[in-house]
Amino acid sequence: MYERCRIIDTCALTGPHCTESARATCFKSERVKKALAKIRDIKRKLFSIIKVKVQLLFGYD
Repeated sequence: MYERCRIIDTCALTGPHCTESARATCFKSERVKKALAKIRDIKRKLFSIIKVKVQLLFGYD
């Protein structure tokens, strides 16, 4: 059985069957993951700001 293209945790591709397109796809998915993490972070910050504003509005400490 031949060795396939393996993805290692940081998206370094190893194996004789790794093509340039596989590498490109891999790096794209890494960028998407980073972008999604950034969006989640922004949502979290916005939610905490809104929560504080609501608490101030209703007089909670």
